Amino acid sequence: MLRLRRLCQDDLDFQEKCLRMRDFFVSCGYPLEILDDAWNRVSKISRTDALITRPEQSSQRTKLIMTYHPHNLVARKIVLNNISILQADPEAREVSDEPPLVVYRRVKNIRDMLVRSRISVSHDSGTRPCRRPRCKTCTYVSQSSEINTPPGVFTIADSFTCTSRNLI
Repeated sequence: MLRLRRLCQDDLDFQEKCLRMRDFFVSCGYPLEILDDAWNRVSKISRTDALITRPEQSSQRTKLIMTYHPHNLVARKIVLNNISILQADPEAREVSDEPPLVVYRRVKNIRDMLVRSRISVSHDSGTRPCRRPRCKTCTYVSQSSEINTPPGVFTIADSFTCTSRNLI
């Protein structure tokens, strides 16, 4: 209803649209008391006050970012139930007095893996070692841009390392 207050310049038009909106939500099963309470609160606000944009309050809360999975909901409960342990530690309390805000990252789906939003610039084609210090696979990766197969030689068009994923 606050959006109606912002959109309607005339108070009579606002009252008419609110009545129509309230009747629609009542027909959808919303409680009449809640709708009337919202109507009364919005009616007390002038249109000029409703049009004023409020600056967003930035939250300085520490965020716990996890990839979404149904089992991670249990991890959220564990963190929030044991927040007193973190708050008892003076060094951990310096980070934040409030419990962390648990935020879920969307899991990559097959479409994300198969479809690129950008065209990647191809580097040297072929297989290469990743050259990470602790990689145990690099010693087994043969550096080549061609693979010998029974029908003939297959040329590798892209660049791959031992850390490449989702290869078929």
